[in-house]
This record gives sequence, C-alpha cells and structure tokens, in this order.
Amino acid sequence: MKCKLLSILILALAAITANAQDDFNPTLPGEPSARYKVTVGISHPEAGTVYGAGSYSTGDEVSISKNDAWFPSYAEVFYQFKHWTLNGTVYSSESSFVYRVGTENANFVAVYDAVSADEITSRVYVRMEPADASDSHTTDGQRYFEGDYANVYCYENSFFEFLGWYDGDRLVSSDKDFNYLVGEDDVTLTAKFNYNPVIPGEPIGNQDNVANSAKGDVNNDSSVDVQDVVSCVNVVLTDSDNKKADVNKDGLIDVQDVVTLVNIILNIK
Repeated sequence: MKCKLLSILILALAAITANAQDDFNPTLPGEPSARYKVTVGISHPEAGTVYGAGSYSTGDEVSISKNDAWFPSYAEVFYQFKHWTLNGTVYSSESSFVYRVGTENANFVAVYDAVSADEITSRVYVRMEPADASDSHTTDGQRYFEGDYANVYCYENSFFEFLGWYDGDRLVSSDKDFNYLVGEDDVTLTAKFNYNPVIPGEPIGNQDNVANSAKGDVNNDSSVDVQDVVSCVNVVLTDSDNKKADVNKDGLIDVQDVVTLVNIILNIK
C-alpha cells in the first residue's frame, strides 16, 4: 500500500512539474553583442599612417587618427591632408576624432592631395644665435603648407641658456619646443641663447678648465666624466655623427678624441 501511494505521489509531482514547465517561458540567455568592423584607409599610402581599425560593439567609442609622413625639403612631391570620408561621403576635416560605433560596418579613408614642391611657397628656416649654441634642432628650410603647424625645437649645448625663439626682434615663443602656425610667406626663426659658463649652485672645479669641460661634454649632461668617455667610444665604434665627440677639434672622430677626453677629466679632477 505504501509503495502504491509513493508511486502515485511521484506521478503527481511529475505531472505538476511538466505543467509548470509548459507555462514557464524564461528569457533566452543574452546573445553575444554584434560586432562591427571599422576599417581605416588612406588615399596615398606614402602620405602617412592611419589608426583606429578594429572590430567593435555598438556604442563603442573609437579614436580615428592619422600621422603625416615626414618629407625632406628637397622632395619633389608633398601630400596635403583634405578630409576623412565615411563609406565614401565626406565626414570630417579634423586630423583626429572619436567615432561612436553604430549598427553597421564603417570604412574611413584619409584623403590627401599630391602637391608638387613648386606649388609650396612656405618654408621655415631656423637659425641659432650664437651658431654653436645648439647642435640639435629643427631641420632648416623645411617646406610646409599655409595653415600647417611646424614643430620647431632646439636643445642647447652645455653652458648655454635658451632665451627664446624670435622672428626678427619679435619674441615668438619662450618654449624650446613649440608649434608654429605657418603663413603664406617664408619665415626665419632664430633661437637666441646666452652663454653662461658658471651655473649657479653647481661646483665648477678648476676655473682654468671651464672651456675644456664644455668641450668634453659628449653626452650633453652638463658634466664631464666617465660617462662622456663611454659615449665618445660608442661614437667612434658606430661611426655616429656627433660633433661633440670631436673633442680635439681636428675634424675627425677617433681614438685620439677619447685620449683627449680622458686627459680633460684627469685635469679637472
């Protein structure tokens, strides 16, 4: 009897469960979000590099950008950025922007015009005053399109203090590294320096060797020590172009410069 009742109870529970399942309609587990492709191209591959391509979900924010290639001033053809297109339609004239992914694939193209060097009239010339104040600075005479920003920079040699960039007598910038808005005409920007062999707060050792100290600072860290010897040896071994490594000023960079540098250090000590 007990077995019969137990069987009936099991059948009843099974019937109730089956009926409940027929009425229960749970939400299906969420499907993975759809992914959409964002492709980024460029009309002239030699004009630069573009960024932002990938696979994204709806609502994702993607940074679309480009980086113009650098061309020497003697190049015959230059490339001027015009705008971005999205799926063949003009989308933005900004160099970079943020795109919010929608519900379809997106194809961006950075459009450039090829321009002959003869059509570019604006050049930026740079001068150092005095001339030996900086060995590292912006390339002189670079061509730019009107409205472009030219990155202008310089790094002073030892014992020189940077005063500013000037256009004639007019101060253009007090920063050693800045972006100059190119106009229609050529411009000559002069980086002016003040020679100051005595740096306040720093020991200068034997005053008779101040000139030699500046001359032997191969790694340009405002001091003359064994690190400069290492730098000088590297220049000799790799045949690098570093004018500061020509310590003895004979027009050659060789082992004699290393010997001269060692003697300078010994004399300073």
